[in-house]
Amino acid sequence: MRPVDSPVAAIDGLVVRYPDFRLGPLSLTIPAGALVGLVGPNGSGKSTLLRTLLGLQYADAGIASILGQSTAGRPHRLLREVGYVPDDVSETIAELTPEELWGFHAMAHARISGSVDEMIDRAHEISAGLDFNAPSRPIASLSYGMRKKTQIVAGMLHKPSLLIMDEPRNGLDPIAMARLEQLMIEERNQGTALLLATHDLRSAAALADVVAILKLGQIVATGSPKELSLPEEQSFTETFLRIVGEHG
Repeated sequence: MRPVDSPVAAIDGLVVRYPDFRLGPLSLTIPAGALVGLVGPNGSGKSTLLRTLLGLQYADAGIASILGQSTAGRPHRLLREVGYVPDDVSETIAELTPEELWGFHAMAHARISGSVDEMIDRAHEISAGLDFNAPSRPIASLSYGMRKKTQIVAGMLHKPSLLIMDEPRNGLDPIAMARLEQLMIEERNQGTALLLATHDLRSAAALADVVAILKLGQIVATGSPKELSLPEEQSFTETFLRIVGEHG
């Protein structure tokens, strides 16, 4: 069992190398009941960091762990504790209907723990919270926003200890964006750890307990939006531009 004072997820000395890019070395912790925002310019390494934490990307050095266990090899019991909402809406089984996809996810998670029926009930609660009445037709035929909502429900229905979301607002209308933010706040208040990668600086500043700013594969600043901001700065966008510019 995870000690009460230990983080839900941790990255320590992580390095991922590509021919023309290197992420890290960097370290980051995500405590229970905290929302950590990951922001940075295009190509800064946000998605690579998320994929490495999920065990989807090989790390050249360092450790990525969830609940104290390395994610290398993607242990099944560990993944039961993780929810993931990818940026790409094509990362799903497009031939299934939303209900069928949620059922597939519920059955996969229930092999480790939990009840399929309870997870399906929770899926319906989350979809209602997003004002999403799921059509009975394949995901491939749905609009971008509907596919994104389908993914959000699939990532949350099993009550994960860690919820990882990569640009979850993309494709959502303003009402759905507001409702998603409310869902994230509710999850955090119930003790879930959230890691949110986003280009929406307003959302990051409003929601995140801690913001990590990435540039060129390095975390150049970490802290609450208030801690990172100077008194004369009128918005977190100004703070972000200053910090990124200082590390040019």
